[in-house]
Amino acid sequence: MAKWITVFLICGVGSLSFSEAGYGQVRGPSTAPDTSAIAYVNGVKISRWDYHHEIDGGVLQLQLQNKDREPTEDELGIVRQEAWDHLLTRTLIRANAEKLGIVVTDEQVLNQLLESPPKAIRMQFTDSLGKFHNKEYRSAIKDPRNDSMLRHALIPPLREQTIFEEWQRKMISTMMIPDSELWARFYNEHAKAEIQLLTIATTDSLAPYIERVTLSEISNYYESHKNLFAHPEERKTEFVIFPNEISKLDSFEFARRINTIAAKVGTSASSWQRAAAALTAQDASSRRIDEHVLLPQELPDTLSAEQIVALKPGNVLTTFTPFGARVTRITSVAKSKGLTFHTRHILVSFGYPENRDSARLVALSIYKRLHNGEDFATLARDLSADPGSAGKGGDLGWVTKGVFVKEFEDVALKAKLHSVQPPFASAFGYHIVEVLGRTNLQFKGESLEFSLSREAALEAAMQRALAFYKQAVLHGYDTAAKAQQYQVVTEAPYQTKQSVPIFGNARFARWLFDAKVGEIGRPFNSPAVHGVVVARLSEIRPEGLSPLVEVERDVRRLVAKINWVRSAESRANAIRAKLGVSNDLTAASSIAPNLKVMSMTIGPVEVTPTIGEEPTVNAAAFALQDGAISPIVRGENAYYIIKLLKKTIPGQAEFEKGESQLREQMLLERQPLLISTWVANAKASAEIVDLRKEEE
Repeated sequence: MAKWITVFLICGVGSLSFSEAGYGQVRGPSTAPDTSAIAYVNGVKISRWDYHHEIDGGVLQLQLQNKDREPTEDELGIVRQEAWDHLLTRTLIRANAEKLGIVVTDEQVLNQLLESPPKAIRMQFTDSLGKFHNKEYRSAIKDPRNDSMLRHALIPPLREQTIFEEWQRKMISTMMIPDSELWARFYNEHAKAEIQLLTIATTDSLAPYIERVTLSEISNYYESHKNLFAHPEERKTEFVIFPNEISKLDSFEFARRINTIAAKVGTSASSWQRAAAALTAQDASSRRIDEHVLLPQELPDTLSAEQIVALKPGNVLTTFTPFGARVTRITSVAKSKGLTFHTRHILVSFGYPENRDSARLVALSIYKRLHNGEDFATLARDLSADPGSAGKGGDLGWVTKGVFVKEFEDVALKAKLHSVQPPFASAFGYHIVEVLGRTNLQFKGESLEFSLSREAALEAAMQRALAFYKQAVLHGYDTAAKAQQYQVVTEAPYQTKQSVPIFGNARFARWLFDAKVGEIGRPFNSPAVHGVVVARLSEIRPEGLSPLVEVERDVRRLVAKINWVRSAESRANAIRAKLGVSNDLTAASSIAPNLKVMSMTIGPVEVTPTIGEEPTVNAAAFALQDGAISPIVRGENAYYIIKLLKKTIPGQAEFEKGESQLREQMLLERQPLLISTWVANAKASAEIVDLRKEEE
């Protein structure tokens, strides 16, 4: 009895996935496909059926990958964009293949199927012992009952794949690699220099050099390096974020229910337990947690240090969480073995190269500003080098002894509360610390936790966002935000097409580069910011040169870095002069004890070990003769003196021996770039009529 083949088509040029469960017959759709145009590419129609077929394939892949959940709107947006990009690419390649005379017939594809069955279909005719039944397979291919499936499900995508492969081979056959490029690659990979390297860096801090850069230096550098400050077309948004989390109102309702019950039944353990049992029994979103230890850092962050140490048995506390609320009744308060403390700090790092003196001066100036009345949190946000706490005003929260370095804990455990301490050093830099609280108390409590599902939280955020969107469209973005007291984020960075997906959302990125200034986008969910975003396109900056006023800070730092390195020039020249013609680089240690000579082997373009990317060092090393010592060489971070011990240069015979293999390797490396460049250029020059907006 003949067997039938089961096949499911998946989005992609010739990308197929086949069923492994039996041999069921594939039938076409029960209704006629919608062949109306969703786009025209150079006059060639792309049908709605093709577009949605691509999307369906992508969705099926998502479902197979994530069997435990449905695809999110963000994932579906990415699938739609990928389907669109794929259809454009396929249409352009197919048209170009026709121009090149590439034709693939059904007979060719059928022969390919007979001789080389796809792996997934091959598995359907492979028994439990691993034997492939070729005769049975060929019989199924030739079975008239499978004609429809072959014509509509198997042959078309395999023909597309074959056309693409033939087109790709033709494109690659036109690619040439000049002998000069081959030799340069071979030379860079095989030439080696064994060297001794002496690094002469400045011991100054970079900070004073930044302050001393003049406006004339900034202007001159900018004018002579304009290529560094060119930018593509950029677009900027302002937006309101509606967090995908439980609202304060909902949390308040949770707390109100518990506090109402607690007030009615009293604060005794038995009354609380009865209330907790009754409430958890009638509320599926709640759970009861029996008595457990609560460290100060686990208590509500709204409590001050004074309020925490004043807690007593029977006190009821409410903690808001991103997806629910926790209500805790304190059952006991006792002394623990260790201390817990709450601090905030401002960190001044030593910088590179390490310079404690300048860091200490900066720390002392900040300490003086604090004593003159400036706000600790503001200075921490602006000046602290600790990225983890700076955004929180320097707040490090409650921690137990043993978490921080000894120098920090010595101050935190002994300092007077609410008194800013003078700067002190640790391995991380200079700290300015204020101790906000300290206790050896340990609390125990029993809790009720209430959860709000993520789906419900997202739906609530989306509803709030939609309400704002409607008001913004009717009355204006700023007016609606002001009326509802929503914070509008205006300091978002510029976006380019290369930076998509923006906010982790491809649909929003597509809207952004189609929109006009002032246009408001529909709400979209953004995993990147854990919320729903309503954005307005606020500015379009055409491709061009960033004005000096925008990049002045960067230019100042670049000029300062050059001047900073140059400050070591006289010292480097003096050391080189003392070395003279001795040809002994190690003698530098007698001139300056802190100088060390490093030995290494480098190539013409390799990143130099221990000092990073310093192309001037590589170039200078290969310009030397064996045994010679270089003049001083200025790099990006220091001056260098190099002694070449031995240089190995590959010969012509060695090159000819490896030429063929290297050419093949370089062709393989350039294939993706060749294809992607062709596709990008073809898309850029194509006349595309996009009708997708009619569906949105």
